[in-house]
Amino acid sequence: MNVISSLIKFDSIHFLRSLYHNHGDFFHSAIPSLGKLQQTTFRTTTTTARVHGNAQITAYGRAGNLVAAQAEFDRMPSKDVISWTALLTAYADNGAITHARKVFDEMPRRNPASWNAMISAYGRAKKVHEAFGLFQKAAERNAVTYAAMISGFARSGMMHEAEELYEKTPSGWKDPVAANSLLSGYLRCGNFGRAVLVFAGMTVRDVVSWSSMVDGYCKKGMIEEARRTFDSMPEKNVVSWTTIIRGYMKAGLYEEGMQTFVSMRRDGTSVNAVTLSVILDACAEAERSSDARRVFEGMEDKDLVSWNSMLGGYVTSNEVELAEELFTNMPSKDVISWTTMMMGFFNKGRLMEAVILFKEMPIKDEVAWTAVISGFVANEELELAFRWFTLMLKQGLSPNHLTLSCMLSASSGLAVLSQGVQLHSLAVKAAFDLELSVQNALISMYAKSGGLHHAWEVFHVIANPNVVSINAMITGLAQHGLAREAIELYKKMDCKPNDVTFLGLLSACSHAGMVKEGLELFNSMGCCYGLEPGPDHYTCMVDLLGRAGRLGEAMDLIGRMPAAPRAAVWGALLGASRAHCHLSLAEHAAERIMELEPDNAAVYTILSEMYAAAGLKKDEEGVRMVKKERGVRKDPGCSWITLENRVLVFLAGQKANPEWEKIISTLSILSRELVWVDS
Repeated sequence: MNVISSLIKFDSIHFLRSLYHNHGDFFHSAIPSLGKLQQTTFRTTTTTARVHGNAQITAYGRAGNLVAAQAEFDRMPSKDVISWTALLTAYADNGAITHARKVFDEMPRRNPASWNAMISAYGRAKKVHEAFGLFQKAAERNAVTYAAMISGFARSGMMHEAEELYEKTPSGWKDPVAANSLLSGYLRCGNFGRAVLVFAGMTVRDVVSWSSMVDGYCKKGMIEEARRTFDSMPEKNVVSWTTIIRGYMKAGLYEEGMQTFVSMRRDGTSVNAVTLSVILDACAEAERSSDARRVFEGMEDKDLVSWNSMLGGYVTSNEVELAEELFTNMPSKDVISWTTMMMGFFNKGRLMEAVILFKEMPIKDEVAWTAVISGFVANEELELAFRWFTLMLKQGLSPNHLTLSCMLSASSGLAVLSQGVQLHSLAVKAAFDLELSVQNALISMYAKSGGLHHAWEVFHVIANPNVVSINAMITGLAQHGLAREAIELYKKMDCKPNDVTFLGLLSACSHAGMVKEGLELFNSMGCCYGLEPGPDHYTCMVDLLGRAGRLGEAMDLIGRMPAAPRAAVWGALLGASRAHCHLSLAEHAAERIMELEPDNAAVYTILSEMYAAAGLKKDEEGVRMVKKERGVRKDPGCSWITLENRVLVFLAGQKANPEWEKIISTLSILSRELVWVDS
């Protein structure tokens, strides 16, 4: 055997000749065995390569890098059903349903995992009819198949169908796998009572069943019952511990959450990235970043996900300097690390540093490009967002639904309908037009760009509008003066409204002069939905009452504000005082604004105009003098036009424009023409 091993290891003509000369008989007898061994070695190598390839596809899929997953699949010389299923799952888990179905249809052979992956993908996308069609065609089903289909029904709110399928599930597969899907479905749709009954009726429960109930109790605010359920668990894992810790933190019980975390560590349960993320979020909210750092440093095995979680925690807490220090010390970085740090710079308005970091990134995928674009949009650098989007396309990268959502937001900010329409076409071509985030962005874009009827069309296509969809439509209706339509849409909402919903409604009432309706909506925020009105809601209400001439009520409302009024609130009162010629109230509001925003030129202008209208020349000159002494300047007027896919911005008095002379010349010609027509 040593001779054969040597023969396999070395491939030398001289060695073979020597071997044949000295061991001729043995050489002849060994050839058949050698052939079999070489075939076995080849098969082993091929299998190892295939296993490695399958693992790589799965890893790329989990990281969201579908281009790399497809490339790895294409490179594989030999593929099995696991390879195909891994690629299918990668596409399915990242929401690329069309690509997933293409892979599924091209599979030479399918196993239950393939069918389950495709059914799950359709279920998550709420394409329940497609999912059920596959379920019925599946040649071989198992417990996961039934669970996937039950989850699909539940996600689409079809709990009757989910319950019906559960009853038809073979008894050996009901508990706990299928029952867990039904339980999660009831918890997701808010039918907590039914979820309790399903849990109570389960003959076999696993850690998933128990953890789901603990989570359910936490979300209902029943933290004591959640703790009792948690303590009753026969076995606990990192998920169950993290669930109860998150429950405490969400309930504002920071100390109890941290004590439970200490108990988790004493129990010997390892901290994972999700646990760390929960702790980090809680520490950020409680402004206890030092606690988060201690938890992180106490982790025995810090993987890349943990480092990224800590980095994200610093960025979320706006502690970018600490994030930068951690980023520098990271033993390894992936695209998430680079992107998180980049977003930290963008959040601080450090655009140049964000761009430099992007250029240093070793791998720039569509996620990184989307982060840059969203950073520019967040900083209202909308033209730069469009330029970088163009650069992304030139690099051969395809935008994902988040990229398109960001660009549609940029288009909304510029109110350029033609660019928004082009982005809509791009979304249709990329099959992202039915993605909810894109649909919501389309509604906002069309509404802000004057295409309200197009916004309605997009809204009516959405199968299950969420609160963001409805808010976008309400805001659009408010901007177009359609207050009653906005209120009607609010009354038909299937989901709980939030503070943005009421901001849109109050704005609509303000512009339409609907005082009674506005007061009712404002009062319903707290008594019906437990929402605390914010500064913007108070601004809308002061504006609403002020426009109606109810200045005394507006002042009373300002006096009842839980926090000190912002300049915008006083600005609304100042505007109302001017409209109703209430000089003393205008003086009071103007004084408050000057204290908060001494460089606000509009205040001085309004007050001086009111003094002039009242014939108080001395007071008018006094305001102008104060404005001059403080060096307050009015921001120049701004306008823009779109020409040949470029947004051209013009400022009043701007002479640095390269087309300045042509602009003045054209204006002169137009002025003469206007005079001629007039005469």
